[in-house]
Amino acid sequence: MPLSPRASRSLSRAPGSPRAPWSRANLSDPSGQAGNWLGTEYDFRIRYRVWERILLECSYARFNTGTFTKQTGKPLDSNFFYFQLTTSPFGWR
Repeated sequence: MPLSPRASRSLSRAPGSPRAPWSRANLSDPSGQAGNWLGTEYDFRIRYRVWERILLECSYARFNTGTFTKQTGKPLDSNFFYFQLTTSPFGWR
């Protein structure tokens, strides 16, 4: 039964100019003084095939806020975690 861990890191910058809003988080800086560094996200995922037709997956994501995020009203880092159990009537290849 193979265990397949995966880790990744992504660096995020606000689109375009320093005045551009981060629409998804509802943050903006019309003055452009907050910079354009949104933050850094780390993702870790583990998949484990329990049986031929059952797959268990768990994931953890951590977002460390950058200057733009801190200076426009959301200074806290965030964590996200989930477990997922997937079944397939035909199995995986």
